[in-house]
Amino acid sequence: MKNPLSKMTFFFMMAFIFGTAHGQDMVDITSPNNGDEVGATVIVKGTSDIGNQGNVWVLLHVKALSGQWWPQNKPYRDPATGNWEALVYFGGPQDIDSDFEIAVATFTGEAEKEILKYHEHGRKTKHYPPMSFPETTSDIKKIIVTKISH
Repeated sequence: MKNPLSKMTFFFMMAFIFGTAHGQDMVDITSPNNGDEVGATVIVKGTSDIGNQGNVWVLLHVKALSGQWWPQNKPYRDPATGNWEALVYFGGPQDIDSDFEIAVATFTGEAEKEILKYHEHGRKTKHYPPMSFPETTSDIKKIIVTKISH
């Protein structure tokens, strides 16, 4: 590899290969589907391909409440397949006919601590105020469903 251009090409190819193989965590929602109708609760299911530091969480909000999110229970994730599922709650009776945005992403350990602290505070106070969406280690996958019953 005497040609400097060849060295540069080799460097960029290796960076691309290793960057792709060890890149960002990936998550997706497989159920429910975008546009589905739901009741008071539903089990949200999905897939993931995450590193050792990734933590999958589902958050949701009424679509009209931009920037205000409610973290749901930590999903069960099968480490062998990456498949996960989480029980999600869609507000109260007053939220019938509302569109809800369900979001899934992976988070750092620090962001997960923030979510766990949110849940601990809620259990103690019986009050679960919305929070901002924590910093992610993956793209955020979102779907919209409509609550039709409670």
